[in-house]
Amino acid sequence: MTDFEYDRELRRFSAFLNTEPVIPILNRNLGFLWDGGGAPDSIEVNDGLRCATEGGKVVIGGAPYLIRSEYDRRHWIAAMRILLAHEIQHDLSSDRAALARLRAWFGDYLRDNTRLDYSAGCIIGQRILNSLEDGRVNNIVCQRFPGYVPMMRFTCFARREYLGEKYGGSGELMRFIASIESYAVTGLALPGAELWGGAEPEAEFMSLLPLIDAAALCESSIECADVCRQLLTICAGYVRALCLAEGDLPAVLDALRPELEEYSYCALDRREHSGDGSDSGARAGSKSADDDGKRAENEEDDDAGGDKGDTQSSGGGDNSTRQSDANGSLTGEEAKPKCSAGGTGREDRGKSSSDGISSNHGMTGSGDGMKNSGDAASIKAAQEGPQSIREVLGTGFSRQTSPALTAEETARMLQAAAAELGRERASQNRRRVDPGSKTAFSFKDVNALGSEYPDVTFIENFITPENKSLPPEYMELAKRLHRRLDRLLKEQRVRTAGHRKGSLSQKALWKIEVGDTDIFQRKTPPAKCESAFYLLIDRSGSMGMGYGGGNSKLFCALLNAAVIEEALKGLARTKIVAFDGGYDVVEHTVVKDFSQKEIGCRCFDAMGQVSAGNGNKDGYSIRAAAADLEKRPEKRKLLVVLSDGLPSAYVRQAQAISDVRTAVQDARRKGVIVIPVIYGAPDSQESLAAYRQMYEKGIVCASAENILTEFEKLLFKLLQ
Repeated sequence: MTDFEYDRELRRFSAFLNTEPVIPILNRNLGFLWDGGGAPDSIEVNDGLRCATEGGKVVIGGAPYLIRSEYDRRHWIAAMRILLAHEIQHDLSSDRAALARLRAWFGDYLRDNTRLDYSAGCIIGQRILNSLEDGRVNNIVCQRFPGYVPMMRFTCFARREYLGEKYGGSGELMRFIASIESYAVTGLALPGAELWGGAEPEAEFMSLLPLIDAAALCESSIECADVCRQLLTICAGYVRALCLAEGDLPAVLDALRPELEEYSYCALDRREHSGDGSDSGARAGSKSADDDGKRAENEEDDDAGGDKGDTQSSGGGDNSTRQSDANGSLTGEEAKPKCSAGGTGREDRGKSSSDGISSNHGMTGSGDGMKNSGDAASIKAAQEGPQSIREVLGTGFSRQTSPALTAEETARMLQAAAAELGRERASQNRRRVDPGSKTAFSFKDVNALGSEYPDVTFIENFITPENKSLPPEYMELAKRLHRRLDRLLKEQRVRTAGHRKGSLSQKALWKIEVGDTDIFQRKTPPAKCESAFYLLIDRSGSMGMGYGGGNSKLFCALLNAAVIEEALKGLARTKIVAFDGGYDVVEHTVVKDFSQKEIGCRCFDAMGQVSAGNGNKDGYSIRAAAADLEKRPEKRKLLVVLSDGLPSAYVRQAQAISDVRTAVQDARRKGVIVIPVIYGAPDSQESLAAYRQMYEKGIVCASAENILTEFEKLLFKLLQ
């Protein structure tokens, strides 16, 4: 493939990531791929062609072997699921401390015994252990999720083909290392090296095959590193000869460096899971090869978590029908037919309980630590020969080059991938949130605003819903407020049942026998949402100033509004508007409308779309909001004004104070509860005094950290 062709295919892959629902599909898969606490809190996809764990985020960037003209969105989504499963299983069961020990050991070993530079042994040793650990991790994935086998075979064979193209014409050292990788992940040597026609490389490579097989079946990452140590000891002399034969060894090592994996964990302080490296040596009875027997400083504690599995995956798994759910299970359209990943049409799958719980998370092989069933994937493959998933798991060698999947299996895998993309796209369409709609002012409202502000033009625009979720730390605040509000509003709904007049309540008729006459209820039964909240957020220029932790007042206001928005879901109808303007114009940006779906957090969406602007004519915006609220059918109507002081779009301060006070009084006469929230007023007694003149009562004024708490106290006082 020419550079031009490669760039074209890379652009096509980038377009796939940007237009298809890749992240939602991977997020659903993450729910059942992970086992236990400390899980990544987000997934990022990009076209960087590298996968990594960065803090609490898993980055899935595709892989170079996927950038081919014959692959389309179906191949890519199948491969992206495998790349995610592979990365998560590395996080769960690969040990960076064992990797560091092996790297340092082979650096010393090669230097002391062959006089090569220390860095040469470090890089080559790490590269080979990475390959062996990839085979072991793939083995775990296939045993935990037998339905992943077809996708795994496709992905691994694509990787093998790429290795053959990239290193087939390279020097012997690179071909040797690539052959180990190819065999570790597919059970087949590098294409074109099958093997080397009886030459010395063939003998050297053949001597390593049992160890590569053993590494794929190791019970733990530490055992895999021990096997790698044996393998490197056997081939050290040959590796030295290959290194000395290289015309430019530093250039070869520089080419290998970017390919090295370091096994970063998603949370540095999380406790480890079953079968991962830092504690599995003790569990499996393996001994560290370090002379002093000490562990690396960054080894962590053991905490064997629960073992979730899911056999409902594209092209494979059990044959039951299951609808898509939050755990990433797939529908019956993707249930596995009576066929498997092998070329002979057998069904290779391990047993799992009906709820998807497996017993072999983080462990492989058939040693004492395994509790896998007798017909588990790798064991069944070992019994049935090379035309099976052994070629995926690296548990047996064959000179035959079978196809990754039969034509029938490939068609089934692609059909399942296309169906999954289609379902997710349909789900996204169902969850699509339209922007807000123009406020339906009546003729009376328009005349009233026109008479008060004859020279003012009203402009209304809307943010674009992005369905972002509130961050977890703020979601907890919102849930707590939601629970308290729900309890309070439920009590008020119950109190509407016992009346001395109204319509008869059938549930209260028993009271007649005991002489209680409170047997009536409201003629209209209470609704779940009996409150309407309207949040007016000042977005004038002064709101762009810093306030608390370096954040702007506008950012703090949107964040507090986001918590309120989340807390009110299912309890009240909510509208949120950011306002600014000048002497002759008022602009309202509708963040959330009363009628919009309660999916995602509109205020969180607005943080990237709303910025501080001009001045503020609070009186106009309060009148417009009160007119909108007046038409609402809810029993309680609350208007919350979040601003930072005096309105600025007036000729004189006295005019501003008078206009806002009159607008607030008119709103209260209409039955609207007005709650002003001041940002920054504690530093300005003048602003606070002006607020008392404008709003008279119910003013919330506190620091950035306490303003939400004070608002909550006042809100409960007003609602009770």
